[in-house]
Amino acid sequence: MKSGKRALLAAAVLISCAFLIHGELEPWIQHTPSGPAIAALFRTVPMPGGPVSILRPPAESRPALTNLIAAAPRDSMLYRLRAQEGEVALDFVAAEADWKMYVATDSDEYAARMELADFYHRRGYVETGTAPFTAGIDTKLPCHFVKMSKPLA
Repeated sequence: MKSGKRALLAAAVLISCAFLIHGELEPWIQHTPSGPAIAALFRTVPMPGGPVSILRPPAESRPALTNLIAAAPRDSMLYRLRAQEGEVALDFVAAEADWKMYVATDSDEYAARMELADFYHRRGYVETGTAPFTAGIDTKLPCHFVKMSKPLA
């Protein structure tokens, strides 16, 4: 009976490990369209079964994305990818600058501003109120600014 309990315990541990150990890419990497941006994010390494593409660390991918941005400075997706890689590298100053460039270059400014707000939420900022929109600019819908602040820790 003891060996049956050990086998059951071993099976339970193996099943638990199967749930804990799995390879998953972040959605922003999974849904990146094929092209030069994918080459900036992945590199091929030789393996016994053949070459395998692996995710580059931010120290490699950020310079590659910078080169792509130099070639296509109006491509907002590249700024977005570099901002997300900056967050992974914990370089929040550079990530913030890239998020702001993403807002400035993206065709869907509303969605880009929402992603910028998400960045500030991830950094610990909370919404503290609103401010009136800039006077003299005609908008299709009523607009206002959202004020955010970060509590001192």
